[in-house]
Amino acid sequence: MLRRAIKAVLRNFYSFAIRGEEESPGAGRWRDVTAHFHSGWQLELKEWMRVHNIQDDNAFKTKHDMDNAISQDITGNDPIDFMEFGVHKGAGIKRWMGLNGNPESRFFGFDTFSGLPEAWAELPQGGLDVGGNIPVSDDDRVEFVAGLFQDTLAPFLETFKLRNRLVIRLDADLYSSTLFVLASLDRFVDPGTIIIFDQFSYLPHEFSAFVDYTRSFYRDYEVFAYTHNLLKMTIIIK
Repeated sequence: MLRRAIKAVLRNFYSFAIRGEEESPGAGRWRDVTAHFHSGWQLELKEWMRVHNIQDDNAFKTKHDMDNAISQDITGNDPIDFMEFGVHKGAGIKRWMGLNGNPESRFFGFDTFSGLPEAWAELPQGGLDVGGNIPVSDDDRVEFVAGLFQDTLAPFLETFKLRNRLVIRLDADLYSSTLFVLASLDRFVDPGTIIIFDQFSYLPHEFSAFVDYTRSFYRDYEVFAYTHNLLKMTIIIK
């Protein structure tokens, strides 16, 4: 009960920090606290960029350019097991299905298809709702899994057997969702696993979840590619 209460309070802190909302009397005190959280993660990101020698001159202009580089330089047309968390209308996973035509590749797309389970950035809870509509594809290599990650991923992994290089694309947006997915998939993560983030520098969510995951599971990694704003980031596990 106490843990649930603490998580609820922190979730509100993070939400206020990102959206800059003004709440009734005492809002200034909340903003002071959340500003501290937010500025702390900004400093952490800045230090992370220094350690990993992030240079704007090496950045890709778009996520499509970054995806092309991953395909050309790493995966080629070798078979992959591609898992996307945060499918929305399916543009991302379909793009990767086009980049990799190997018949032994498998593609799995996870999403509620009914919107975000928590408020994120300027979006309220339920934002990005596609009305439960699962993307349609005539490619029999793809499977979509509808529901909260916290409800669907564990049952899915009970029977899942990794066959190929694992490629994880995280467009989960939220800290809670991102950390849950990474922790759940850790036993399948091997050297060479590729993790692609879609909102990496949107503090304090995907970046902070990734940092907490790698510290908690003692994971070493290298940065392969990123876009100018660091929203799109590709990590390779060592």
